Amino acid sequence: MPAPQQPANKRVGEMIRRRRIALGLTQAQLAERVSRHDTYVGMIERGVNNISMNTLERFAKALGTSAKSLVPF
Repeated sequence: MPAPQQPANKRVGEMIRRRRIALGLTQAQLAERVSRHDTYVGMIERGVNNISMNTLERFAKALGTSAKSLVPF
């Protein structure tokens, strides 16, 4: 059974997904940029996994944005 989604994780994941799609990247392409597996990217985007601050910074850099822009609070 998949882990339950957490509201904060879900919001951050949605922001990452939107930015990735806006840039025309696949999950696999983003995963390569952040040195993670594409299934990990999918789990982040769905809000299943917690994302560390360090990894959030890696995602932001890979997406050409700031970590702050990926945290909609």
